[in-house]
Amino acid sequence: MGAPRVGLRFPDIFFLRTIPNPRDFSLSLRSFSTPPDVRLIPAHLAATSLRSPLSPSSLSSPASALPSDLSPSDRSRATRRWAPPPIFHSITLSEGMATSNTDTSNARKKEVKKETRLGLTYKKDKDFGEWYSEVCVAGEMIEYYDISGCYILRPWTMAIWETLQAFFDAEIKKMNVKNVYFPLFVTENVLQKEKDHIEGFAPEVAWVTKSGQSEMEIPIAIRPTSETVMYPYYSKWIRGHRDLPLKLNQWCNVVRWEFSHPTPFIRSREFLWQEGHTAFATQDEADQEVLEILELYRRIYEEFLAIPVIKGKKSELEKFAGGFYTTSVEAFIPNTGRGIQGATSHCLGQNFAKMFEINFENEKGEKAMVWQNSWAYSTRTIGVMVMVHGDDKGLVLPPKVASVQVIVIPVPYKDADTQAIFDACRSTVDTLCKAGFRAEVDLRDNYSPGWKYSHWEMKGVPLRIEIGPKDLANKQVDKELNRVIHACT
Repeated sequence: MGAPRVGLRFPDIFFLRTIPNPRDFSLSLRSFSTPPDVRLIPAHLAATSLRSPLSPSSLSSPASALPSDLSPSDRSRATRRWAPPPIFHSITLSEGMATSNTDTSNARKKEVKKETRLGLTYKKDKDFGEWYSEVCVAGEMIEYYDISGCYILRPWTMAIWETLQAFFDAEIKKMNVKNVYFPLFVTENVLQKEKDHIEGFAPEVAWVTKSGQSEMEIPIAIRPTSETVMYPYYSKWIRGHRDLPLKLNQWCNVVRWEFSHPTPFIRSREFLWQEGHTAFATQDEADQEVLEILELYRRIYEEFLAIPVIKGKKSELEKFAGGFYTTSVEAFIPNTGRGIQGATSHCLGQNFAKMFEINFENEKGEKAMVWQNSWAYSTRTIGVMVMVHGDDKGLVLPPKVASVQVIVIPVPYKDADTQAIFDACRSTVDTLCKAGFRAEVDLRDNYSPGWKYSHWEMKGVPLRIEIGPKDLANKQVDKELNRVIHACT
């Protein structure tokens, strides 16, 4: 081994290029294009098993993404379908990186230990539903809870959610949206006040009917959404045109209970989301905000999760119950051939203002009703990301949302100076962190390097750096590390 080996684990470029008017997605660690000094070669010609897609920054079609030395049959197979399952290519950062399969296998024979076997039982293209459930658990995204449809969101998931939350929260604050929190519970009288709206959610509402061993005189509902929770207070807070616009958002959990076949992230009985509720004096103001929020949702999917989406308006049958019109971003799941709703931005019109008497005195001194919007996205975004990018080796996390962007793994062969290798790994992580990357080192001595490779691939870490004794002997670590940093910035 003449230099530290670097492995990349990124999404399928052919799928990412299917969006009209393609943009740069978050493929590199800093969301930039692949620089010219990174040489891409087809997997069947590479000497290593490193995996990465091609950069999408300047490609006009899937066919143009293919290496020029692919055979006609390989080129035809790769471009035959509109959105095939993930296809990965090897990537090298130096001429000295590649090692022969024989050398690698001989080295690994020296490292064999008894350890827990990793790997997925189901294949994505053969049993998609089972594969999805398995990869969510094996990738340490969720753990099943003893109540059906409720899941424990593990740190790997929460780190992604917090990244999306930080972006969106900062953007809506630029729009002068303020954060609030309303109670989880709502009385039956308030919930029933807007019949058209609640009929759309009636089967999903969970009720609290007992206090201890006593039946409650008045049942209390757990919010499936917060229009009926918040709007009685909008009518109290809005009196004149100077009170408008009123723009509030809350980060909270909601409960929806009607379905019998829950799916992690996609169809949960309890989930995290944000919901914005705004009121304006005119329809034009409301219409403008609907589109502004929809654009933020597009950015979440495309810039952070590397998922192409389509923005559009829902049909009358699909629009939000009680609303004026609904817009959404829709993603496509290649393995199912179906679209999935990613986030929604609704114009509620004046329907709720009429029901909850949200009136104001305009500049002419006349009584008028407000125009309202509501908009939301949830942890479903994370499920869509897993469905689109994951493969038979596990998760594939876009670098922008990965809590660990680079994992450094020591490869201490027999009789090597283990401490020196560990020190080099720690130094590498320090250098990467100072350069702005989220990097960690795996120094566990009860697992072999091969097991660690599989473990971090299962968790979807974008970049892996392996450091062994020859790298130290040849003084290649610092040189190659600088090349990695340059390639990713």
